[in-house]
Amino acid sequence: MAKDGGGSDIVALSPPLEANFLSRSIETEQEVITPENLEMFVISRKMLFNLITTLNLSFFPDYDFSDAKSHEFSRSPSLAHVWAEIDSRLGQSNFYNRTVRQKLWEEIDTEIGGLKNSEIFTYKPDFESDPFSESGCVWSFNFFFYNPKLKRVVFLTCRAIR
Repeated sequence: MAKDGGGSDIVALSPPLEANFLSRSIETEQEVITPENLEMFVISRKMLFNLITTLNLSFFPDYDFSDAKSHEFSRSPSLAHVWAEIDSRLGQSNFYNRTVRQKLWEEIDTEIGGLKNSEIFTYKPDFESDPFSESGCVWSFNFFFYNPKLKRVVFLTCRAIR
């Protein structure tokens, strides 16, 4: 089931913030999980371990994410959704112009071996385990771009402070 090469040992993810990809029942207007969208809600234990290890290596020695839980991660519904969120956040700064934007996405595409071949995860921790939850933080994001064929992860994190 999982594209990440992990075994059948899977754990649940948090649903993406924008769940427009879910089917809706006509009678109840409630979101329905179908076999087609099930992979949005699960991840192999191996992949979860890789994401947590990436966090630990990125923030070592200041933070330890060993206790991070699968529900703090979610799979992004699409690359377009991620582009929009990152561009929206970074677009609030004076330095993020067309040239910087193009260079950023070209570099990520090169490093990951093709954005269109990637799975994208986000990490939204609880307040106590979030390294960016300190006073003065306006917003933050944590995206993992994972290429399953190359077994390569690019971690993009950013925050805005007052």
